[in-house]
Amino acid sequence: MEEHQEEYDDWRMEELREKYPNYEEMDTETLDNELPYLDKDLRESETTEETQDINEEINYILELRRRREVPSEDPSREQLDEKFPDLSNLSYDDLMDRGDRLLNELILSDLDENSFKEKSEELRYVRMLSNDYQRESNLNKLLNLRDKVKKRDLIKRDDRRRLQRLRLWARENAGILSSVLISSSAIIIGLVASTRNILWKVGDTTGKLDKRISELVNNQIELPPVFQKIADGVELAADNIWIIIIKVAGETAYDCSGESSYEIYKDLWLTLGNRNKMTEQCLASENLRKLISGDDSGTKVGDANKVADGLIHSVYGSKLRKPIDKIIADHGLYTPFYMNNNPMYILTLPQSDEIMTAQGGEAKGNYKLDNLELEYETIENDTLASEVSRMYSTGRSLSYKHVTLMRTSNWDKDLTIVNENINIPRKSMSAIVLLFTNRVRTDSEEYIYPNIDKVNLTIEGVPNAVFSQGLPKNRFFEEAKRFFCPMCEKSMADEFMSISKFFSNGFALVIDLRSTQDDTTGGGRRIVNTQSGVLMEIKKRATTADVQCNIFIVSDALLNFANRDLSSIQY
Repeated sequence: MEEHQEEYDDWRMEELREKYPNYEEMDTETLDNELPYLDKDLRESETTEETQDINEEINYILELRRRREVPSEDPSREQLDEKFPDLSNLSYDDLMDRGDRLLNELILSDLDENSFKEKSEELRYVRMLSNDYQRESNLNKLLNLRDKVKKRDLIKRDDRRRLQRLRLWARENAGILSSVLISSSAIIIGLVASTRNILWKVGDTTGKLDKRISELVNNQIELPPVFQKIADGVELAADNIWIIIIKVAGETAYDCSGESSYEIYKDLWLTLGNRNKMTEQCLASENLRKLISGDDSGTKVGDANKVADGLIHSVYGSKLRKPIDKIIADHGLYTPFYMNNNPMYILTLPQSDEIMTAQGGEAKGNYKLDNLELEYETIENDTLASEVSRMYSTGRSLSYKHVTLMRTSNWDKDLTIVNENINIPRKSMSAIVLLFTNRVRTDSEEYIYPNIDKVNLTIEGVPNAVFSQGLPKNRFFEEAKRFFCPMCEKSMADEFMSISKFFSNGFALVIDLRSTQDDTTGGGRRIVNTQSGVLMEIKKRATTADVQCNIFIVSDALLNFANRDLSSIQY
């Protein structure tokens, strides 16, 4: 379990003082004596709500101790009010405009140290005041939705699809709508929309803003000047493998460096009907993919399939769609304008070698994406928004599958026995998935069978803990189907994955650790002993070439919310 230690502003500390009044008067030694009792209560807690309350109390004590040991370098709210008295008299819109100008100056201007410090302090106070507006206003007062729709047409779908309006959208919704309702569909826009939210949260006098920008820029798309680049189309250096990172309140909820490989394999278990509906995500025939990418060998004439490809291409052109909706989309409606912190999605796109091929020794070069668009949906209903918000105020847990690429290794073609040790602690480990590819890939949907005959499993020192006599090769397909498509027998009359395809070019070695054949959260295997962990003894025959092995760990996870903020992350 990874517990979340939130960032405490003045308002939050005052709220906690009222809730836990006794701790403020205690000395450090007395506070230390309280922690073991709370830790014991935490271990014995039986409900999510109880766990969240105890975690909040423990984190408050830790913050009190930290503040006493390391006095804050940041000025207090009272000091900021004296330094910037005019800000408190601004309307909400004027306040957001002022914050927008400050943010642009911090990012785009070459400020000296003193100027950077002063503007950071002012931005920090703007953020405090904007939070006050959010907390004290109801939905209509906060967003003034009816007026905004009439004046700026922000809700119209045709306007939202035009990137020229992204800057207006970001200005109106900075810190409020950074992750809009149920799903956002665009490539890397989730990064941009949420970047604004992060920058507002770290404005202070210690240079944290500059550090956070550097963290995002490092191995990611170059951000500053972010809005200008998005409006003009982002040209990518393409130096990184496609990964996805999801953060909430600065804490990492999901981080998979092998996201593309794992998600592409999952799609192999979709039905033919479902795959045929994913043309916008480039799940298509080779000929249609060539047309989309501008390959001259793609053709729109000939047999009926190629004519159909031409028709589809005439509708969608070269536009591709990337849903950015992990976790949130699985749990109904979401009200970002009520939350203190919203999910941030960071995508890193693949390097050109991962997705491009060249002939005759030609250089692959780079690639670029133009005309990026953000699309989202909103529902304007005060009653519904209030009901959804209430759940996040009183306490709510969002379950999801946490996927980690634990290790990538090279299997020599002559290996006949391979031992893999999985030593990551997990509260509920659902499965261990091994995907095998050629070291140089020419087909993103090719996953090879490396002549494995049998797998023996030892979990925390207990042999044959899952399979009484080991897992033989004639059970490999059943195990993969059990995990990736538990409803295959009922829904896969038009299955894309068959036994022959599985062993030909769609193989995965799956160790299903769930107690039942469903995705009930908490039904996986608890792994505590990281020294022994899970030991896999894999017996195989030699292959014609070396094989790259990617080991993924799939676990049950929970995002716990209370008081409209993240309480903890568990997996």
